[in-house]
Amino acid sequence: MTVTPMTPAEATRLRSAATRALRTHPGPIGELLHRELLAWQDFGHRFGGGRLTMRVADEILAAPLPPGAPPDWSPGLRPVRAGDAA
Repeated sequence: MTVTPMTPAEATRLRSAATRALRTHPGPIGELLHRELLAWQDFGHRFGGGRLTMRVADEILAAPLPPGAPPDWSPGLRPVRAGDAA
C-alpha cells in the first residue's frame, strides 16, 4: 500500500477543525474529536484511509458555533495536543 504524504493544506485544515471542535461540540465529545483530529494529523494519516477523518473535519468547519462560543480567532485559546495530560 502506498501512502501519499499529507499536504500542508490538509494538515492546517485538520488542526483548524480540531481547535473548532472544542467550541462546536462542548464537553467530552469535542475533546475526543479534538484529540483524534490532532492524532490523525500527527501520525494517523500514515496508515491511509483518511476519507472519514477529512469528512469529519469538513463537517466541523462547516458547523455553526453555538451561541456565546468564542470565535475561531479568539486570543487565549490553547488547543490540547494529543499526548498532553488530560
